[in-house]
Amino acid sequence: MSARSLLTMVLALAPASLLASEAPRLIETKPGVRYWSTAAQRAVLSRRAHQAGRCGGFRDLTNVKISPHALAPTRLDLYGREPKEQSRVNPIIARADEGALLALVTKLSSFHDRNYQTDLGVQAASFIKDRYVAIAKGRSDIKVDFFAHTDFKQPSVIAEITGSGPQKNEIVVIGGHLDSINQWQGRGGVAPGADDNASGTATVLETFRLLVESGYHPNRTILFMGYAGEEEGLLGSGEIAAWFRNKNRGVVGALQFDMTMYPGSSPRITFITDYTDRDLTKFNERLVDEYVKVKWIEDKCGYACSDHASWTASGYASAFPFETAFDEYNPNIHTPKDTTNILRPGHGVSYVKLAVAYAIELAEAQGTAWRVRR
Repeated sequence: MSARSLLTMVLALAPASLLASEAPRLIETKPGVRYWSTAAQRAVLSRRAHQAGRCGGFRDLTNVKISPHALAPTRLDLYGREPKEQSRVNPIIARADEGALLALVTKLSSFHDRNYQTDLGVQAASFIKDRYVAIAKGRSDIKVDFFAHTDFKQPSVIAEITGSGPQKNEIVVIGGHLDSINQWQGRGGVAPGADDNASGTATVLETFRLLVESGYHPNRTILFMGYAGEEEGLLGSGEIAAWFRNKNRGVVGALQFDMTMYPGSSPRITFITDYTDRDLTKFNERLVDEYVKVKWIEDKCGYACSDHASWTASGYASAFPFETAFDEYNPNIHTPKDTTNILRPGHGVSYVKLAVAYAIELAEAQGTAWRVRR
């Protein structure tokens, strides 16, 4: 389909009031390539990327501003680092439960939509926040809150297990986006988003549950994030990562979970290698070998395909384990067909195990992070 005919279809499907009322936004389609775009232009860009077997393809930078006075980001030396926390990790991952994982995905995908600009999208964020609060059971070292955004309805959700060791001011991030989208019917269209990204959201929530129920108290602080507005240019994570950089927060690693339960032709974990940190990625590959014991491969997904790109752009180390080889990812995403019936919870459990191992190994890793040179 030509760009002109696709644009014609977008204009026909989108409400005239929506296209007229939304101001142009600044987007970046590759490093350094930026321009102001309309809602219709972004819809065309997103759909063309989807048809080409890619996701997203742009970052919305309208509200992403890093101060020139912000300190350089932090780094932790992970080169060649081997897993050392078997006594902590193994008992916890043994309790990973595909039934609990599927129950969360089923609940999240029961929302008509989780769009970043709808009331249901806000309700879904509230449900996720309430789940974190219920799991925390009043622990004084755990905080759960919304992260409100500049100009859209849906908040992001952040749960924090505050560190209690000498590196408590350094931060380990685990996240995944909580919004969903119907790419062909727009806002108000049915968007269950079971795989994209109820599966990743459930992975992060289950990791939190397993760590809290085990009684684990980390050395470094661990943050669990549900990003709003990923489907429209990494909106939520873009603002959050820039906020952390402007506040000079010492994030030592950000792990992204976006689609974890559709294994394609061969169940394995795929590590995305473009716009991610090589040492953090290799560290996670070693964690898979040690704890998850499944096959893994490497692949690329293109620019700004998920929220890891926001952390990378803000100067932090990020990694992104994906559900399958990128040319085999779930063809039903962004449609009403993205439902639980074609997912495999057992495949999703591998990502929960990886997340638990990552959280503990990085939180307990010896050494203090340093600020990289500008």
